[in-house]
Amino acid sequence: MRARVLALAGVLAPAALLAADHEEHAQKWLGLPVELWKAINLVILLVLLVKFLGKPLKNFFGGRRAELNARLDKAGKDRDEAVRVAAEMQTRLSGLELALSEVRARGSVEGEAEKQAHLLAAENETAALVAEAGAEIERRLARAKAELARAAADLATERAQTLVQSNLTEEDRRRLLEESMAKIGVLR
Repeated sequence: MRARVLALAGVLAPAALLAADHEEHAQKWLGLPVELWKAINLVILLVLLVKFLGKPLKNFFGGRRAELNARLDKAGKDRDEAVRVAAEMQTRLSGLELALSEVRARGSVEGEAEKQAHLLAAENETAALVAEAGAEIERRLARAKAELARAAADLATERAQTLVQSNLTEEDRRRLLEESMAKIGVLR
């Protein structure tokens, strides 16, 4: 790509130098006004830019769109996994409540002293398990929400960037090209 640009510059540079040299003597070169030559050079430059940059840019943005779609699919799968983990934790919590009722039933069958000891131990164990399960649920949900929020923000940013770039009109592209060319001219 760079070699093509350098070759183009090599072709156009002598013509520009000749035109600049003749411009001091006359406002025409090869019988045509210098302004016409400038317009021809600009058209040639634009045609070459479209020819050599059009397909790579199209390929780049197509690949970017596919990557965004893949990320959206992954975010959906991650969200489904988070919902599944939350349901699993809820099932475990229900199982813990069932275990608590079983412990209470055993305690009533045994003696009053045993009953008090078992109830106290079961309630402490259940509270610890419920607290642990609740903490685990909260940690996993918070992690899943944070990942989903981060992924959604990244995808929204990338989608917005893609939409802005894809909604540029030809006039916008020309204006941006002219502004860029003007900046390049200022930098020289």
